[in-house]
Amino acid sequence: MFALLKKQNKRNAKIHFNDEQLKNFQELKRRSCNPPVLHLPDFNKPMRLRTDASKFAVGGVLFQVVDGAERPIAYTSRKMKSAELNYPTQQQELLAVVHSLAAFRIYCLDKPPIVETDHKSLEGLFTQKMSNRRLARWYDIIAEYQPTFSYLPGAKNGIADELSRRPDLQPETKFFHDLSVTSFDDTSFILALSEVATDTNLTTNIKKAYKKDREIQTIFAAIKRRTADPKSKRVSQQHKKYRSYSEADGFLWYQTPTDDVPRLVVPNDLMLRQTIISECHNTNYGGHPGAERTYLTLARRWYWSKMLKSIQRFIADCEPCRRNKPRLTKPPGLLEPLSIPDERWRSISMDFITDLPRTKRDVDSIWVVVDRLTKRCHFVPTSNTVTAGGVARLFIDNIWKLHRMPSNIVSDRDMKFVSKFWQYVFKSIGTKLSMRGTPSTR
Repeated sequence: MFALLKKQNKRNAKIHFNDEQLKNFQELKRRSCNPPVLHLPDFNKPMRLRTDASKFAVGGVLFQVVDGAERPIAYTSRKMKSAELNYPTQQQELLAVVHSLAAFRIYCLDKPPIVETDHKSLEGLFTQKMSNRRLARWYDIIAEYQPTFSYLPGAKNGIADELSRRPDLQPETKFFHDLSVTSFDDTSFILALSEVATDTNLTTNIKKAYKKDREIQTIFAAIKRRTADPKSKRVSQQHKKYRSYSEADGFLWYQTPTDDVPRLVVPNDLMLRQTIISECHNTNYGGHPGAERTYLTLARRWYWSKMLKSIQRFIADCEPCRRNKPRLTKPPGLLEPLSIPDERWRSISMDFITDLPRTKRDVDSIWVVVDRLTKRCHFVPTSNTVTAGGVARLFIDNIWKLHRMPSNIVSDRDMKFVSKFWQYVFKSIGTKLSMRGTPSTR
């Protein structure tokens, strides 16, 4: 497929895709975004481990042969440490085996795995003389698994070879997302996305949604007036408001002085915005990142009002994220009961029973005060509209007069108890107010 596309890549030649080449291009995009699906291990069948080492990293793939086809179970790779970079080639290849066996320990302990490597000298590993303590330690680790070594030509060891040559593990490597893009065309932004659907044209949908978005139409009109008469006073006022916007090829672009490149403005279309967020968040290569990371990725090329809030709402409703991601905050603490008071009426709790039938005395509520030690109660009739001063008067006449001032009062978050008046009264008499919302009051 790639060979047919390569023919079009000639110097000073225009690119014209026919139906077959366009189909190959779409298939290449699909395959690049959809790696082989991992296979569930069958512990009744032997495990196969394919390893390799490069000059800077080691890698391995665990797989099984099912119905004549190799089904990958897991991948692993890591960068070599500074000391490991100086190992001879054989020891680097053996390091890849040791690392892969440790990574896939739970799969390889049940039955001896078959280790395939492109370094033929490892076939007679246990018959070789141990030249240093490091090899002796590795032999001891490998002996626990009792593997069988098998030679595999390097040309057939493609997967493990690629894992050991990951670009992000190679030192002094610059990636595409670190490079600045200096030019745009009609399809540059769509190439950054995988194929959304076979019957969907993202550029067409954006232009159609532009026509339905009044705010964007207003911006387009302001840009046209700015181009036609830049000295107009009205144009000058609108220029300050829309100076970060520009129009090119029917698309609206947004760029502030801090932006390296212009960003495509997405119209106020919920399905369109969710599609763009989904392509960055839900796909296999997306990895379901958090809201801030998704926003930073999208904000390089896209723009719409309240973009972060849209992404936060989308991720809050993402079922895989809610089901699989661990809690990042501390777990809630255990409930702590209140200590038992030492004396009667030294610790009381109080609350209101409201919305009762109104009496002739204009009473429709009951103020309830309970001694936490004896559970003796006072029920004081009052009104639902009683003020903080009125509650203070009830407290003095019915509680303080009979039982003296308590040392501790437990109440809910009622405004009557946390008003400035109550705070002043409690502070002046040295009484501590505990709120029911804290763990100690539950």
